[in-house]
Amino acid sequence: MKYGLRASMTFAGLMYGGGFLLGSAGIYFHSLSMLYFGYGVMGGIGVGICYTPPIQALLKWFPDRKGIASGFIVAGFGSGALVFAPLS
Repeated sequence: MKYGLRASMTFAGLMYGGGFLLGSAGIYFHSLSMLYFGYGVMGGIGVGICYTPPIQALLKWFPDRKGIASGFIVAGFGSGALVFAPLS
């Protein structure tokens, strides 16, 4: 099945947010498996699904400059992790 960009981003946001909520519940209840499943599995699925829709949207917006459009998205994603990982 093929879903739209909004549906993919909504599902990804729900998975990512739900992963944080489940992970925090795992910390509260001292359950390591709940923490791993929430923050690791659900959060990872959310980030993985959220990675591709911006690339697809920019490739539609700039069909003549596909390389630079996807390069900016990948650079933004990587630099966000580079900047915010030490801050957190």
